[in-house]
Amino acid sequence: MSFFVAIAILSATITFLVSIRTFFAISDKKEKLNYIIAENQNYIEQLKKSIKRKKNKTFGEPEENQNNTIEIKFNLDK
Repeated sequence: MSFFVAIAILSATITFLVSIRTFFAISDKKEKLNYIIAENQNYIEQLKKSIKRKKNKTFGEPEENQNNTIEIKFNLDK
């Protein structure tokens, strides 16, 4: 009988340890996703500032690089 109790305790311990590992793996993935989202938001802010600077230039000033454009296309045919 004690053999079955030992196996039940061992099984419960393994299940508990796996659940803890899963929790930390999910937390780590959330942290990585939050980091990626923050990086993308910073990049979007930089693009907005760059666009504002280009819009605020007067017509008499030459552009540094006229080939430096941002093009966004949406494919809605699917």
